[in-house]
Amino acid sequence: MNPLASSLAATAVVETATATRGVSPDPTGVLIMLSKWSARLAQLELAAAGVMLTLVLGLLLLNIVTRALGQALFWVDEAAVLAMVWMAFLASAASLHNGTNIAMTLLVERLPAPLARLMDVLVTCILLVFIGLLLLMLWRWFDPLTLWQMDGDLAAYSATTFNFIYEEPTMTLGLRKVWFWLVLPLFAMGSALHLGVRLVTSLQALRSTGNTQGTTAAAFTGTPDTTGDTTVKGEKSW
Repeated sequence: MNPLASSLAATAVVETATATRGVSPDPTGVLIMLSKWSARLAQLELAAAGVMLTLVLGLLLLNIVTRALGQALFWVDEAAVLAMVWMAFLASAASLHNGTNIAMTLLVERLPAPLARLMDVLVTCILLVFIGLLLLMLWRWFDPLTLWQMDGDLAAYSATTFNFIYEEPTMTLGLRKVWFWLVLPLFAMGSALHLGVRLVTSLQALRSTGNTQGTTAAAFTGTPDTTGDTTVKGEKSW
């Protein structure tokens, strides 16, 4: 099973277990709200990726037909490539929410449940660091503050910073590349949301594993469960 899927399943167990103790796993409801946002965003990302895929197929078919007629459209190839890039980034972000991203699970599947959940937390932290660095690079590349300070004057911005991100055109479409590069911040921000929810969920699952083990050990040894407020049946309350 994918680590994220197992983590989400474990979180359901956490919520059930904590509910029986009268303790809410998310007293403020923030995690539930963010989880809903993440799910809705993933749906939008998949829908947009589907549109891009349809566009790619349509452009390729158009390219075949026009070439067969001897009236090839020179801009079709570039448009298909750019649409495919958008499709890849949007689908990749959604896969982080759904747990369908490509992963090597040979080791994780052979680990005990607590270690597998710990591994999921570690992997999620590494991904968050990568996304954080990507966001930092994109902030410096797009440099919105400097552009805002120059009142949106693209010519002055390019002349001052030698950063032509907002003026560089595509090769054949005649459009500015920045419109297509916007998929990068969209991917990074969406991935940050998905991974943030995933990390909190994984930590809850990991914590529930420790609580469950403490309760089980208390039941066998007759000692109080120090991980919660409950006591072992038949024993005097400490």
